[in-house]
Amino acid sequence: MASLMLLMILSFFSNSYVLLYCFSSLFPFIRLTVCFLVFFSLNLYRFLLYTLQHFISLAYHFLIILIS
Repeated sequence: MASLMLLMILSFFSNSYVLLYCFSSLFPFIRLTVCFLVFFSLNLYRFLLYTLQHFISLAYHFLIILIS
């Protein structure tokens, strides 16, 4: 789980404009916190959607195998 979180953090900060925006402020901790919460919610949503799509695909293939 921790490695997944680290991977999501690195994928978010790979964009240099996002990195510049998050670190260029008079109050960097507030902006970093907001950036982290936004990126975490977006990546969590994308991860859950991907997982749901994967399970639907597995169930579909399982049904095809059962029918044939």
